[in-house]
Amino acid sequence: MNPRVTVPPLGTRVIHIDFDPKAIGAAYPVELAVVGDLQYSLRALITALQSRGFKASAVRAERTQTELGVFKKEWEAMVQPALSANDVPIHCPRVIHEVNQYVDENTIVARGGGYSAGVYGTHYLKVKAPDLGWMGLSSGAAQIGCALSMALGVKLGAPNRRLILLDGDASFGYSIMELETAARHGIDVVFIVLNNSSLFYDRALIFNILKDFKPETLAKIYDYRLVDFGAVATAMGCLGITVDRPGDIAGALEKAFAFKGPSVIDVRIKVPSKEEVQLTMSTD
Repeated sequence: MNPRVTVPPLGTRVIHIDFDPKAIGAAYPVELAVVGDLQYSLRALITALQSRGFKASAVRAERTQTELGVFKKEWEAMVQPALSANDVPIHCPRVIHEVNQYVDENTIVARGGGYSAGVYGTHYLKVKAPDLGWMGLSSGAAQIGCALSMALGVKLGAPNRRLILLDGDASFGYSIMELETAARHGIDVVFIVLNNSSLFYDRALIFNILKDFKPETLAKIYDYRLVDFGAVATAMGCLGITVDRPGDIAGALEKAFAFKGPSVIDVRIKVPSKEEVQLTMSTD
């Protein structure tokens, strides 16, 4: 268990806010359930409390806001080298930085079960939509491999929204035949495959559980041959693009968004080091 994580003592009166009603109360008993976006729900809750005469401590609120502002600036300065990195293979934060340039209030960005999508997307993506701007398609009973199929359902349910799916190569490969379904029905989704030729979530866990695991053993268990998902997508009737240099990411995104139908951008990313894994997991 993460030593930084604590849970309230039994008997604590808990208000649980989540946009997914199935998540509420799943891990801890709650007294009041609120289904909605966290930011907007908290604003509504504050307004309701103020209407009943409750007053917040303005001094503490201002101090907290200042502290958060300082932390935000320090964090942005710390991660800027990763966001602008020109590494080849591509450093994953650079991919997320490029995606951010195309995210607006009409954009839904979803993620699958891949390590890079979940960890780097959560850390660096700048969501602007007030509702479902960042969707996890691999939580609860839906695990690795389902996101491609589920993304098609999301797009059909929100046909007027731009939909981007971030997923890892291993996770994306589980249900890759659904690309043919997407092409046959003209379902307009931009799939970004963060391709490091590895089942990296398992690799990352091994880094932290078995400290003396030999690199050659890890490679034998978790690494794959390099698959060109752009070529696979083209063969199935989608727009397929393969990117191996950071300067080409923006152009690939432009082509994908201009295409009427499903598109797949296969981005060749580097395998994180053991130190990078430990850093990202410690800041989750």
